[in-house]
Parts: sequence; C-alpha cells; structure tokens
Amino acid sequence: ALLHERNPGNLKDEWAKIDPSFVPALYLQFFKHVISTMRRSGHGGTIISFPAGMEPLVVRDNSYIDLKYRFAEHGARKQLKKTVLQIMEVLAKNCGKLYGPGYHAGWKDYVSLQIEDLAQLDERIFKFARFIARLTGVDGAVVTTEGLELIGFGGIIQGTMEMGGSVALALDPEASRRQVELVESVGTRHRSLYYLCHKLPDVLGIIVSQDGKARVVTWSRDMVTCWDVIPIDFT
Repeated sequence: ALLHERNPGNLKDEWAKIDPSFVPALYLQFFKHVISTMRRSGHGGTIISFPAGMEPLVVRDNSYIDLKYRFAEHGARKQLKKTVLQIMEVLAKNCGKLYGPGYHAGWKDYVSLQIEDLAQLDERIFKFARFIARLTGVDGAVVTTEGLELIGFGGIIQGTMEMGGSVALALDPEASRRQVELVESVGTRHRSLYYLCHKLPDVLGIIVSQDGKARVVTWSRDMVTCWDVIPIDFT
C-alpha cells in the first residue's frame, strides 16, 4: 500500500484511495487458488510465508530452512508484487474517474469493474498462482514473504517437532475455540512445519496432503495453531 501511495503517476491527486483491506483480500484469493490447484495435482506440498523484513535472512544460509533453488531479486521473485501494484493503479485511476479522489476503492470494485486491463492483470495473478502450485511438486517447500515476494523453492526445514509434542486445532477463524492435537498423529512434513512455526512465531505455512487435505499453520496466543481449510474449487 505504501508503494502504491508513492506512485508518481498520481501527480494531480485524481486517483481514488485504496481500501487497506483490498490487498489482504486479493492475497487471500490468490492463495485459495494455489491451494485448489495443489489439491487437484494430487502430489501435496508446502508453502511458507516469512514476515516482511526477513528476506535477507531467508535468501542466505540460515539455521531455519535450506533453500535448494532461489529466485534472482529481479524477475519471478517480484512478479506478484509488481502485478498487485499495477492492479491497485488501474483500480485507483478508474474509481477516481467514476467516484472522485475521496473514494476508497476495495474488493467489490475490483470484482465489478469491467475493464480489459484489470481482466488481464487478474489472469496474470492466477497464472502466477498456478506457477507456485506447480513448484510445490518439487521436494521441499515453496518460500514466499508477506511482502508478496517469491524467494525460492525446494526448501527443507532444519528440524522437526518432537514426538509427544502438541499443537492446537482451531475450531473457528479466530481460534477462540480449539482442541489439542498430538503431533505424533501427523507425518514428517507436518511436524517440520509445526517446528518452524514454533521457532519463528510470525511465520505462516500452508500444507496440502496427497489426499487433498489442507491446513494453515502459524503461532497463535500460546502455541502452534492449525486451521483445516474447507475445499474450494475454481474454474
């Protein structure tokens, strides 16, 4: 959002504002598409999102994850961020013309605006989602950041949660209701992700099993917490 606000194209302050909830909503739809594509592939996989600011640590050798393949700083690594910024620009320009510069453009505008430029950018977003889903077919995790950068793939987590440990299974979106689940009930891929989220509480992981079951994993309140993801299919 800050990069969008600094866009030099809005010299006359004619663009609409972008609602702060827009980028998280777009990112959520992006990952829903990734998960749906991974489910259909049947091979399973893991995606790990590191917090903004941790890119320098992740791209170097570190004690948390070993990345077999790293993307160069320019190119695929920043493609998603670049596309999101272009979407925000098109949205701000067109909503500014329609409703004035005081308007806050959001998700409903993105869905309802019938603009060729926006349709092409939307398709680019979901092509990139399918690209990431295919990368999960390689042994190891795909690593991204919450700053919308694709760092690399083939990531091997350095360590696993010890047998006998436990995580919380959330029963609602806020994890206000949850039940304890023993880690010995899951395989090594799950236990490795649990371990990473225990060591780095700001990390968020998505794991899809070969049978299509998907979980979101992160640290919440006092322990590693998981959410089972309801199947969603995209045409």
